[in-house]
Amino acid sequence: MDSKIFIKIMDSSLRLACLCMLSALLVSRVYTAIEPVAKQKKDEALLLLYRKVLPNSTWFENKTAGNKRFIAGFDKQFNQTGKIVKIDVRDYNGEIEVLFGIDQDNRILGIRILDKSLWGINLEDNISKSDFFAQFIGLKFHDLKLENSGKEIKTIKGASISSKAYIKALKKAVEETESINATEQ
Repeated sequence: MDSKIFIKIMDSSLRLACLCMLSALLVSRVYTAIEPVAKQKKDEALLLLYRKVLPNSTWFENKTAGNKRFIAGFDKQFNQTGKIVKIDVRDYNGEIEVLFGIDQDNRILGIRILDKSLWGINLEDNISKSDFFAQFIGLKFHDLKLENSGKEIKTIKGASISSKAYIKALKKAVEETESINATEQ
């Protein structure tokens, strides 16, 4: 191989390596600069979501009862207004997290879905899911027909897999909340 060609190849390779390192450094700096802003936006979005599932709460605190984790909601007078239970479930689109807001009387106040996207948050509600979840709002655990007694559940039209997944998540949320309540007493 001619030494001039070898030198040109080495020169080009060195320039490319330097350009790659500079690009990596730049991307790292940009990420470091926007990470706090992205975290703040995510925290604000989560707070908004928490307020949707526990509407009477003004602030929230992560808590543990036994080995169960939940988010406690409090009003302005520091009284606990309820709990938010996060349940992971697999629906037609893959793994999702469902938030259930439950008051002190075990009444369901709100249900929202968190997707496993890049930022971990999705505030958009699918209308059919909103209608599906609306049928549970205001019900106490014993009013739900998750087995053979209680109120009949209407499924999402054309989405039986998702409906079953959400009902499974709701059943799991009931079990988690009852376990948390038993541990707290």
